[in-house]
Amino acid sequence: MPVNSDPSSGDTLTAAELFRLTQELFLAYDVAQNHYRAELDINDSDLRALNVVRAVSELSPGVLGRYLGLSSAGCTTMLDRLETAGFICRHPHPADRRRTLVVPGPSFPRTMGPGLQLVRIICGLWQQLDQQTRAATAEMLRQATTELITSSQSTVKPEK
Repeated sequence: MPVNSDPSSGDTLTAAELFRLTQELFLAYDVAQNHYRAELDINDSDLRALNVVRAVSELSPGVLGRYLGLSSAGCTTMLDRLETAGFICRHPHPADRRRTLVVPGPSFPRTMGPGLQLVRIICGLWQQLDQQTRAATAEMLRQATTELITSSQSTVKPEK
């Protein structure tokens, strides 16, 4: 994969160069996710669902469907497929018998594939930051996440 900028030069990056590096990271992550999906022998929606199951606690089928932009029927079909493969399980909610939770199953991939390497790199950078910069970075990540969710066509809202 071609790289359009060289961050190793030690020079201060311009905003445009930082944007390009970020886009390259997103592209490399997408390519790595495609290879990981092939290793697991699942489709793109299934892998996206597994990533949501890993990231969101108290996940219901309805919320998962909204994250993925799937209809209720489409989400049910996908969950049936993932449950048959052992990747997920559906359990009754412990406090609300009308709700169902989607949780990792016995064959749930324990590593995050390409995401694990990215998390390791981010953690290495995190260790180099002072406490004030860590707090500012965490807030920036929260804001970026909120803005992405808010601006998406299918706003994801937790169930009450």
